[in-house]
Amino acid sequence: MASLKPLMLALAVIAIAMSAFFFFRIEHAPVAPVGQPRDTHQKATAAIVHPTMPAPLQQPQDRLAFAIKVSGEFQSTRDLHALYMKFRDGADPNARYFALRAIDFCARFLVRSSSGAAFSTAPELLRGATDQQDLANRQLYARCAGFRNVPPSEIWASIRHLKTVVANESSNIAIAAKASDLLSMNKLEQAASLASSVLRSREPDAIAELEHYLQEVQDTRSKASGQSSDNNIDGLAIRLAACELGKDCSSTALEQQLLCMYGGGCDDSLAQRTARALPESAMLEVLRRRDDFVLAIKTGKLGVFGFD
Repeated sequence: MASLKPLMLALAVIAIAMSAFFFFRIEHAPVAPVGQPRDTHQKATAAIVHPTMPAPLQQPQDRLAFAIKVSGEFQSTRDLHALYMKFRDGADPNARYFALRAIDFCARFLVRSSSGAAFSTAPELLRGATDQQDLANRQLYARCAGFRNVPPSEIWASIRHLKTVVANESSNIAIAAKASDLLSMNKLEQAASLASSVLRSREPDAIAELEHYLQEVQDTRSKASGQSSDNNIDGLAIRLAACELGKDCSSTALEQQLLCMYGGGCDDSLAQRTARALPESAMLEVLRRRDDFVLAIKTGKLGVFGFD
């Protein structure tokens, strides 16, 4: 089978750029002192900080349907501030997770100083960008415009608070991230137990988060058998499986717009982007594994993942 090294090289810059925006894989920017003088033209659009969590709202009856719904709203909304305000106090952990994703993404997208103490008042110019990349940049900026006049110190404080809340909850997305962390600490049984529970949840975004777990498992097996470990077939396949299970991976989804902005391919869905970057034989293997994963998840027969 063809090596995936060309894919890894082609997407390296994109992966580095995107990693700054994803919640579980990042460090927060420095917080401006609360007493620091503010721009006199700034006006807070809404109260942001929550010193304590509010009384729980009613839990959704169908958590899977709700998880897909909230994820879809995050990917498609044109107003991430409104989504944040809607979901930050939700009873379901997925609601708070995507509220955090919204405010965290926008804080990083709008930041214009290394201290994180000032936000840009217009989209940053991208050197050498195509018209489509420039459009994606402006559209992403517009999605975050509702946060633009909120003092940065309040936003960073809200992110710290909400990150602590989300990390201590039992969302399947958080569990998937913990599975990867446990595997890296060689706690194999605990990691496998968490990964299995995530797969049985059938929540697309949580399943996509298992990319890192499956990649590490695949690398370990390859090394044990003396084979090359530069392939990420299972990691790519689980991302595409999540799309088949309900995650919005279309060209207009927020994550794909970000990939467009940094790497082009602005009309591509995630599947099209992957196919464009891979040799044909490798893509066929990814699609075969994707289909195996989707069937296993839908039927609950997880032998293909190494689980009973």
